[in-house]
Amino acid sequence: MSILRAIKDGRLSYVEKTDAGYKIDPAELFRVFPPVTDSVIDNDVSRDDALQDEIRGVTSFSALIYEERLKALQQRIEDKQKQLEELRTDRDRWQQQADYWRQQAAGLLEDRRSVGWFRSLFTRKIATF
Repeated sequence: MSILRAIKDGRLSYVEKTDAGYKIDPAELFRVFPPVTDSVIDNDVSRDDALQDEIRGVTSFSALIYEERLKALQQRIEDKQKQLEELRTDRDRWQQQADYWRQQAAGLLEDRRSVGWFRSLFTRKIATF
């Protein structure tokens, strides 16, 4: 794209335009785009090494951050599981208490007096008059 842009801008001349593309004289090409020398490559390699080191540092730092987040989330899950277990225990205790009071209420509503006892009580009152 850089070469095509240079041709369209007029910075780079070409010998011939064909269906396959442009024919460019190498001297003209190197005039606009100087060849890469060993020193440039060495600088790029050292820059790439420094960049790679920086990327490794950022990556390891990011990994540490994500590990800490993971630990925090795991701790939060454990706390929620403990809380859920406590709620279940409370629920079971309240259910037992409700069952107990339900039985007590049902017992109060039942007539536990025997008919014979009531009659004997009634007959005694009559006999005392």
